[in-house]
Amino acid sequence: MDTTLFNQMHLYFNQVWKLMEKLIDTVEFHRGVLAVLWQYIYARGFLEFYKKFFSAALKRLPGTSGTEVYRWWKNNIEVKAG
Repeated sequence: MDTTLFNQMHLYFNQVWKLMEKLIDTVEFHRGVLAVLWQYIYARGFLEFYKKFFSAALKRLPGTSGTEVYRWWKNNIEVKAG
């Protein structure tokens, strides 16, 4: 996501941040889970972006692991059989 947004789309930090806020808002609204695949080898050039993104996402979205996601669903979603 970092390489695409910054290098290929040539967006500025504030433009990318607005997109990420919208993404977090959408996931939160739908009570979803945001899975982020990031390449740590590219993170050096985008470290401040990742710090801000993960900090915001972890404050607003449930779970940081598969176990935590399971617990959240177990406690918040009513599963109906049949």
